Amino acid sequence: MKKFFQSIWYLFVGEPAQLTYWLDGEKPSDNPGTEVRVRHFRHLIPNGISYVNVDTGKKVVMRSANLSYIIKEE
Repeated sequence: MKKFFQSIWYLFVGEPAQLTYWLDGEKPSDNPGTEVRVRHFRHLIPNGISYVNVDTGKKVVMRSANLSYIIKEE
């Protein structure tokens, strides 16, 4: 039943984006990265990102000198 209502919700609001990020010293070839489902993604200058985590409902702001990320929107 939860999947049904979630499908209806995504129909009106849209699917959340898939964000994968790596912090200082981590390399995408060595580490699969941290994956989260997000809404309201923003690239902050300098070297930061902010988003709302769909699973926890919390707003997250990350800043790092060497931050790499990939965002996939559907």
